[in-house]
Amino acid sequence: MTRRLIAFAPLIALLAAALLPLLLQTYQVTVITYVMIAAVACIGLVLMTGIVGMVSFGHAAFVGLGAYVSGYLSAQLELSPWLGLAGAIVAAGVAAALIGAITVRMSGHYLALSTLCFGISFYFLVGNSELLGRFNGLTGIPPVSIGGVELRGERQTYYLALIALALVMAWCRQLLDSRNGRILRSLRTGPAIAETFGADAQRYRLLAFILAAVIGAIAGWLYAHVQRFLNPTPFGLNASIDYLFMTVIGGSGQLWGALLGAGLVTIIKHELQDVLKLVFGPTTRLEMLFFAAIMIVVLQKARTAPTDGSDGSTVNHFGFLVKSYAETKAKLTAANITFAMDNDKTKQIIANFPEKVRVEFTEDASLKTPAAFHHMHLYTTNQENLRAWYVKTFGGTEGKRGNWP
Repeated sequence: MTRRLIAFAPLIALLAAALLPLLLQTYQVTVITYVMIAAVACIGLVLMTGIVGMVSFGHAAFVGLGAYVSGYLSAQLELSPWLGLAGAIVAAGVAAALIGAITVRMSGHYLALSTLCFGISFYFLVGNSELLGRFNGLTGIPPVSIGGVELRGERQTYYLALIALALVMAWCRQLLDSRNGRILRSLRTGPAIAETFGADAQRYRLLAFILAAVIGAIAGWLYAHVQRFLNPTPFGLNASIDYLFMTVIGGSGQLWGALLGAGLVTIIKHELQDVLKLVFGPTTRLEMLFFAAIMIVVLQKARTAPTDGSDGSTVNHFGFLVKSYAETKAKLTAANITFAMDNDKTKQIIANFPEKVRVEFTEDASLKTPAAFHHMHLYTTNQENLRAWYVKTFGGTEGKRGNWP
């Protein structure tokens, strides 16, 4: 019964969200619409930062690129906003491919600084472009229309954002459950595991960078045709930092964390000023100070969500080649290991361990490994526990060692 409820949880949440505009005031519907737009942008950061481990301070620039491309095509060239969406996706994908070809080879603060430079450059490029209205902004952007019906009202744009969020989240979930998704997850601890299985780590890092940019551009398209006015401010450095806050606070390793973090940060920023006016008077300007203090406390208490789904501590991820799915499953059973998931059809096991060791075994013939071997991923918060468990269960002789510390 519990598993069935979990399986239908996304559908139940979607139906509940569809009913909210019938119960809320117009202002509240508008705020939630912008929360969902921010959540779409944050899903891209979840893929790039939470799953793959690349930090970007220029994500808002890709959101802005999608917004301005679609806004210009629809406002100045009078094209359909749907053609603007296609243009935004293509522009963001090409820009990310060109920038990522250089930047994804970097790591740590070098990657963060390179994306920071891109974000600042985009802000001033747009702000000084006569074609895009400079800092005064781009006006006359039409609303999205479906079947000749223009989506102008608050509740209409709410449902547009909700459908976009649901589609993006469903697609990303499918991606992460695929072979490509498993390789992307393995990149969080470095390229060694992916390369052990014959995957090109740099290629998949670039793929994550492009996907994040494209998803950000979709969020920008939504913003442009909901707001119907653009200026560079929502796409500057502060916006990129906000997106990172949202992603980390919600849980950077979980897709749902994008929605949770976007909701928390957006609502806090919207409501904090009104609350402070009641306490300190109508002329107070302390909202940014209090917001920073709240974020520091939340970040201090927040636990990093590991991409393997176990609890909180820093997770080490090691990959191995093993000879047989059936033999591996039998040895796990003999070791009195309980299975959180056991699917013989897809040949995937997720087993839980008292030593905080977790194994995910996947038989995947498409990876470039010897035909006699398959793939087992081990996750742990304690390397010594993992070493002891591996030697105890497999005698240290099963298969080939992939990436042992």
